[in-house]
Amino acid sequence: MATKRANTLTNSDVQKVIDCISKRPTAVEDELKFKLTLLAGLRVSEVAKLTTDAFLDANGNIKKNLTIFAHVGKKGVEREIPIHPQLR
Repeated sequence: MATKRANTLTNSDVQKVIDCISKRPTAVEDELKFKLTLLAGLRVSEVAKLTTDAFLDANGNIKKNLTIFAHVGKKGVEREIPIHPQLR
């Protein structure tokens, strides 16, 4: 039995979404959320539950890895994800 593959976004699709987001009052936050799903592979539910300690160190600097804490991740598993350069 053949497995159906998920549709993927083209570069043009991504740009259209970003262009649409840029017109919103919450553009910066919304673009970051979109890019976290796109570039880090986070689930929407994980993005919604993120807090700054997941990606900022004690000095307020962006960490090398994004921490998905157990209470945020699927099945209650904590994991570390490298932060994509475009998210820095």
